[in-house]
Amino acid sequence: MSVNLKTTNTLVRDDFHPQLVSEKQEHSSYRTKRGKHYLTQFFLTSVPLVVGDLLVLSAISFLSIISYQGLHQSTEMELLYLLPFLAMIFPVVFLIFGLYPGSGLSPIYELRQITVATTLVFIGFFAVSLPLNDIIPTFMLVVAWLFSIVTVPIMRFLFRRIFSHFQWWGQPVLIFGGQNAGINYEYLSSRPHFGLRPIGIVGESWSYPYLGTFEMAPSIAKDNRIFWAVVDLPEKSSNETLRVIKTYVRHFPHVLFVTDFNELPSLWNRSFDFGSFHGICIQSNLLLPIPRIVKRFVDLLVTSVVGLLFLPLVVIITTLVKLSSPGPVFYGHERIGYKGRRFKAWKFRTMVVNGNDLLKQYLESNPEIREEWENTQKLKNDPRVTKIGSWLRKMSLDELPQLWNVLLGEMSLVGPRPIVKEEIVRYGESYDLYRRVIPGLTGLWQVSGRNNTTYVERVSLDSYYVRNWSPWMDIYILARTLKVVLFFDGAY
Repeated sequence: MSVNLKTTNTLVRDDFHPQLVSEKQEHSSYRTKRGKHYLTQFFLTSVPLVVGDLLVLSAISFLSIISYQGLHQSTEMELLYLLPFLAMIFPVVFLIFGLYPGSGLSPIYELRQITVATTLVFIGFFAVSLPLNDIIPTFMLVVAWLFSIVTVPIMRFLFRRIFSHFQWWGQPVLIFGGQNAGINYEYLSSRPHFGLRPIGIVGESWSYPYLGTFEMAPSIAKDNRIFWAVVDLPEKSSNETLRVIKTYVRHFPHVLFVTDFNELPSLWNRSFDFGSFHGICIQSNLLLPIPRIVKRFVDLLVTSVVGLLFLPLVVIITTLVKLSSPGPVFYGHERIGYKGRRFKAWKFRTMVVNGNDLLKQYLESNPEIREEWENTQKLKNDPRVTKIGSWLRKMSLDELPQLWNVLLGEMSLVGPRPIVKEEIVRYGESYDLYRRVIPGLTGLWQVSGRNNTTYVERVSLDSYYVRNWSPWMDIYILARTLKVVLFFDGAY
């Protein structure tokens, strides 16, 4: 019995040793402070988005209520009383879908999450309103839902752009890197609306701004309240990279691991538990029949509606082209499409009839312009373009006749821009990816700089589109196309 008491007394004395108590209190205090700092960042980054979402959803709900025909005043008041409750449901559901704070989300993935989350909430509203159909009309819910899935992404985009100018918004990031560290730093720095703010670089790279070695990362993270890490170590072996992650990166609750598997799809992949190994499930939407059927259905529906709406404009442009210069109104140029098939892509004629001879003479007399032509196959001041043609190109109206190609199935609304035979060599190995999809009236290249990008960047964007294609990406590109057309981005 005395032995047991002695052992117990010894344990009690060790537990209450002043030095041990001090260390435990200090560690507990650090974890508490770190937790508060994390919640503060989470809160500050999320609040602007929550406010924006609530403003849009409340405004849509209010307008839907007061604009609904046939409502009595008492019924309107009952609906208005429900408005705060209905609006507060959305932030909770958006939080569950990972939309707060939403740092680092791909805009395409964010669009999908917003659409799915909003749709589920309205389905819930509809289910609740069935026994109360006189109070919450189905028509009102449908109108509010349609406006919500369109305006919420736009408002979030605007709020991200606005608040990205403030230093307190977003999540600080520490980059663990080698030869690609500077590229990763510049990528995040140029996109502050992503919500990830790079603080500096640690590792064996001396790219600016270099903060220290891997060993210094935990203390740097502690001093700067950093909870995100980007790891990109292509020059190191897998064992060495794993050692860095286990030893130094384990202090970060969020780790973005960048691989050099650039030829694989990336947007819709997910982790897969393969026993004791870590797997990645790669989804190739191009091999799935249902998404392709949906894409073709949307092409036919949208093209038919847009074609009818733009018919008066087509008549006006046809008259202007005919009167501006001699020659045909439409110009068909042979392009390469799906599976290498050839077709004629139609446009309004924007050049003089003897354009090729004129271009040849122009390039021979202006060698400095030849480099621009060889790099992009485009000229900012093309001597072949007519005055009406220049206006049509800036407005992107010269490609309006390609809606006919879309109806025939030779083109799609969204896809890589159709190329000519001479451009195949410039695509190199990526030509096989190009052949897998139907070329598009607009595409990722069109909304990512267009003529302001190099041809190499164009090929890279087309390859990314094919690898990560989905209906959600098409919706995103179509929405961005409206902005590009309205503001003439990269058009000439």
